Parts: sequence; C-alpha cells; structure tokens
Amino acid sequence: MTDFRKTHTQKKRIPPLLISFAVLLAVFLAGVFFPQFFSGGDPSALPDSELDALTDPAIPLAAHFPDVGQGAAALFVSDGHAVVVDGGGRERSSFFVAYLKEHGVTEIDALVATHFDEDHIAGLIGAMNVFPVREVLVPDYAAGTKIYASFMKMAQDKSLPVRTPSAGETVRFGAAALRIAGPARFDHEKENDNSLIVLLSGGGCRFLITGDAEAEGEAELLASGRPIAADVLAVGHHGSASSTGSALLKAVKPKFAVISVGTGNDYGHPASSVLLRLTRAGCTVLRTDESGTILLTVQNKTILPG
Repeated sequence: MTDFRKTHTQKKRIPPLLISFAVLLAVFLAGVFFPQFFSGGDPSALPDSELDALTDPAIPLAAHFPDVGQGAAALFVSDGHAVVVDGGGRERSSFFVAYLKEHGVTEIDALVATHFDEDHIAGLIGAMNVFPVREVLVPDYAAGTKIYASFMKMAQDKSLPVRTPSAGETVRFGAAALRIAGPARFDHEKENDNSLIVLLSGGGCRFLITGDAEAEGEAELLASGRPIAADVLAVGHHGSASSTGSALLKAVKPKFAVISVGTGNDYGHPASSVLLRLTRAGCTVLRTDESGTILLTVQNKTILPG
C-alpha cells in the first residue's frame, strides 16, 4: 500500500525578506497611482484631476464679474464663503467694495491679486481695508509703482498674511475649491506673464482666470501639462490680441467666455481677432461693456446666466 504521508510534497515557504520587499513595492506603487490615499488630507498634494472631488456640485456657486470698467474683478461665493480674484481700478474701487457688501460678503477667505496692474488691484486695496481677509495670494515679483506700494502697505497695516502660492496648490472655500494652475516661474520679461492663473471648481463646473497672461504665459501653462479644461473662461488681458490664443482655447474648451472690459476704451479691447477665435471655439461671449455686471449661478453642472 502506498504511504501518502511519505510521497506528499511539502509546500515551500516564501522567505520573509521577499514578502517584505513585495509589501514595500505595493505601497510604493499605490502611492504613485493613488496619491489621494497618502496625502494626509492635504488637497495641495492631490493631482489636478482630483480638484472636482473636493467640491459638492449640489451646492450652488455664484460667480460674479462686476462691471469695473477697463479693469477686471471677480467674486465667487459658495456656501457663505467668498473668494475675490482682482478688484478693478481706482475709478471703480468704491463700487467694488459696495458690490461686495450688497451681495452679503462679510469676510473674504482668499483675496487673489493675479498681478499688480492698477486696473486689477486698486479695488483690492479697498476690500482689504473694509473686510476681514484670511489670506492674500500674490505673484512673486515686485512692481515699481505707487499702487503696488499702497497694496502692500494696506496688507501690512491690516496684519494680513500675504504669500505666493505654488503652482498646483489648492485652497478650499465653502463647497468649492480653487487651484493655482500657474505660472511655474515669475521672471518673465513681461510682468503680465507673471500673472497667477486660477482654476476654480464649484457647482460641478470650472472657471479659468488667466489675469493678463499673454502668449508666453499661455504657452508655459500648456507646456506644464496641467488639465485646464473649464466651462467658463475669463478672457485674458481684457480681450487683447496678445492673449487667448487658439492653442489655449483648444485646451480649455470653454462654453462661456467672460470679457471684463471698459466701454470705448483706448486699447481697442476686445480685439476682433480674439472675438473671432472665441466664435470659432463655439463660446457664448459675455462682455461687461455690453451687459454690465455678469452673474453666473452654477449648480449640478448647470450654468445659469443672470
């Protein structure tokens, strides 16, 4: 009779060192392909594709583009929290502050100066003077102008934290979030190309604000490989011919294009070439010089103008 106890092949044990190596390899690969589980809850550590996951599309986002004439300003409100991106020039500074009050702003989570041109930051000086501001986000360069000095002095007088965010950094407010998409550096020949570029998500939709970034800044943004698709594009540099190139529009694929521009301005903004590019891209174009203040309410991936 065959003795099965003698002929049975014993199982080979896997060396403990090999098991440890396999576990470490699995953890490493998980960290590469699923970083959200190893980020410690820090949204800044998440890839751009995770930006929308930080928001609740069911909670509405109100996107305001106040008519500040030949300048640019934006207010975003989500679940009682407010973010301001630029504030227009001197002539409309009082209007901008009054507009924030009228729409229930009592505190600003983040005040963003895309760059330091007067027609973008004068209204921000008024806002810092009137409202509590949790933090001020600025590009990393100094402008040799009186308005820049006034801006920095107001922040200092109010003891506001001023810092330059890194590309890829995320700030959450209410049920929305914004991500700094660029620039990668702040030593461009043109100060406009040092503009902070903001990608904002809320209500299931995205907004891209490029400040006054021109061709070089847009090319750098595209070369970064960051996903910048957005439902609404705040058209760069008030519709200047040097901004909003075809390559950018192809990457963003916006449904709406908002142009902050003054009636009969001396610069010829918006340029006919830009308007043609926007039309060819299939955008619905909204202009403050034609419609006044523009309000877009976003909820569950639906954009409602007015």
